[in-house]
Amino acid sequence: MTVQHWLASVAAAPAPAAADDRERAAAAIRDLIGVALIGSTSPAIAKVARHIRDVGGNGPALLLGLQGTTDPVSSALYNGSAAQAFDFDDIAPSCVSHVSAIMTPAFVALLDRMDPDAAINGYVTGLTVIDRLAEAFTHEVYDRGIQPTHTMGPIGAVTGLLAALGADERTAEAAFGLAATQLIGLRDHTGTSYKPVQTGMVAAAAVRAVLLATEGIEAGTSSIDVVMRLLGITDEQLQALARPGELQPVPLAPKWYPSCGAAHTAIESTIALRDRFAGGAGDAPADLVVTSPPSVMEALRYDDPANPDEARFSMHYCVAAAWRTGALTPADFSPEAIRRDDVRAQLARVRVVVDDALSPPPTWSGFPAIVKVDVDGQVDEERTERPRGYPERPLSDAELTSKFVACATPVLGAYQAERASERLSGAPAALSNLIEAVSL
Repeated sequence: MTVQHWLASVAAAPAPAAADDRERAAAAIRDLIGVALIGSTSPAIAKVARHIRDVGGNGPALLLGLQGTTDPVSSALYNGSAAQAFDFDDIAPSCVSHVSAIMTPAFVALLDRMDPDAAINGYVTGLTVIDRLAEAFTHEVYDRGIQPTHTMGPIGAVTGLLAALGADERTAEAAFGLAATQLIGLRDHTGTSYKPVQTGMVAAAAVRAVLLATEGIEAGTSSIDVVMRLLGITDEQLQALARPGELQPVPLAPKWYPSCGAAHTAIESTIALRDRFAGGAGDAPADLVVTSPPSVMEALRYDDPANPDEARFSMHYCVAAAWRTGALTPADFSPEAIRRDDVRAQLARVRVVVDDALSPPPTWSGFPAIVKVDVDGQVDEERTERPRGYPERPLSDAELTSKFVACATPVLGAYQAERASERLSGAPAALSNLIEAVSL
C-alpha cells in the first residue's frame, strides 16, 4: 500500500474522534484564530491583503481581521499567511511543524460547506495522520533545508477536509495527488516576509486540491510517495507509515512568545533572571551569555536583525528585548521597537555559545537553554529544559484565554475580544460561532 492510498483510506473512513481530542482541537483552533487576528496587523500581511483584493474572487470565505469575504483559495492564502506573521502559532513538537497555521485556515475557507461537528472530527483525523507521518519527518529532513511544516500541515488539512466533507476514497486519493507537488517549504525563507506567506500558499494549495478533486479532476496515485522520497524518506519508512493500526492525534504546543520557538527557553530563562533581581534589573546594563544546542542557531541566524522578520529569528534580539522589557509581545517586533536605543545597546551585550551536550534527541522534545547574567558583578544563572506550552508544560485554560484576548483586542476591541473568546471555546463552537464571533 502506498502512503497516498493509506491517507485516502483514512480520510474516506475516519474513526470517531474522542471527546478529549475534539476539545483539544477546538482549543488549537481558537488559539490560531487569535494569532491570525494579530497577524493581520503585520505590514507583510497588508501586502497579501492588497494582492487578495486584486485577484481574489467572490465568495463567502472569511478574511480574519478584515471586512468582507472572498473565495476559499484566497481566504486560505490570506489567513494562513496571517497565522504565521508573528510566529506565534502552535507547533507539533514531534516533527517541528506548524500544522494549525495551515489546517485552521483551510477549514475556515470551506466552513460554509461543512457541518461544524463533522469539521471538528475531520480536524482530529487530520492530526492523526500527522502523528503517523512524524515518525519519518525527523531532524534529517530539516537538515536538508526543508520546513516540515509545509508538508505535514497541508497533508493534515487535506485529510481533515475530505473527512469533514464525506469524500469517497477515489476523490480522496485524487486530492492527495493534486496536493503532492505543492508540499514543499524551504528554511531558506526564514527571516523574510515570505516566511509566513509560504504557509498561506500551502493552505491555499490544500483547499484548491480538495475543491478540484470534488469536481472530478484526477491525479497520480503515488504522488505523495514520490515527493516523500525526494525529501529523503526511504522506502522502508514509507512502508512503515502506511501500516494499519489505531491512530492518535499529534500533540500540539501553543506558543507563549511571538518568535521562533527555538528561542523560547532562553527567553523564559532571561525573564526569570530579570525577575529575581530586586526591583527588576531590566533598567541596568547586563552581560548575558546564552548556551544552546547547535541546531537552535540554524533557525536563529540573525545576530543583528535589520527588520521585524529577522528579529523573530534572532536569539540575540529576543533575549535583549526580554531583558529590557520583562516580557516579549507582538509589540516588540515592530520596526520602531527593534530600533530602540536601549534594546540595541543590550543587543551588543548578548553572547551565544553552542553546546552539543544540550542537543535534544531526534524526537524533537524541545530545546534546553542556559542563560547567565552579570549585572555589575552580580552573577546569576537559569536553565530551562522545555518551552512553556509543550506537552510536558501545558498552558492553562486561563493562559490560553489571556493569550487569545491579548491577540484579538487590537483588531476586535476589548469587549468583542472577550466575547469571541467565550463563543469560540469548546467543540464544535470553535467553528460554528466563528463568523459571528470575529466579523468586523
